[in-house]
Amino acid sequence: MFDESLERDYLIQKSNIVGDYELFPSEQAYLDYEEKNKKLSEIKLNVGATYIPCKLNIDQVRRIYDIINE
Repeated sequence: MFDESLERDYLIQKSNIVGDYELFPSEQAYLDYEEKNKKLSEIKLNVGATYIPCKLNIDQVRRIYDIINE
């Protein structure tokens, strides 16, 4: 099984009282994370994939996204 925790650019704060939190080192890291997830979802729809193990960085995802949407 793929361990996504090794590829994350953020930390997960576990809590017993309220829901878990994702902690990002900066606002830009959060914006990149959101952009990457959105573009990966669109890539999956365009190529018919149900799962893409994401070891790609944001720049690689942007390039693939741009190629698919040409």
